[in-house]
Amino acid sequence: MPTDLRGKHQNRPNKIPDIVCQSIAEHIATFPSYESHYVRNVNPPGRLYLDPALNLSIMYGLYDENRRQLEQPECEEWLYRDAFYKQFNLKIGNPKQDTWDPFDRFLARMKNNEHLEIQELFNIHRDQCNSKVVTLETLYALK
Repeated sequence: MPTDLRGKHQNRPNKIPDIVCQSIAEHIATFPSYESHYVRNVNPPGRLYLDPALNLSIMYGLYDENRRQLEQPECEEWLYRDAFYKQFNLKIGNPKQDTWDPFDRFLARMKNNEHLEIQELFNIHRDQCNSKVVTLETLYALK
């Protein structure tokens, strides 16, 4: 009995090139994101937030400028939106409850590989907490 070969061809004229999908994912990943400090148990696991000043139209505009400079294949905004919603667990704007700014700054610095400086600040903070001599001035100096 002959095998059914319908749909087995490699001629896919409407297939989105992998380089476009990869460049969209790399561009979205460049935006700084942060995790909610207080509502981690309410949100889906791994939910990250982007700056509330952003929106997908702005992000796509930045991507399109970058794409033109690098002379990459064209992509429409619907594809950028689709990749944003399907590949990333991101939300634009502030979480329903406030986050703790020092913690967010700490995580941002950790992402930028400032490990040694962070470790030193943590040790100073821990020593001050252990000696119970923590003043507002010393906490603000750690910012």
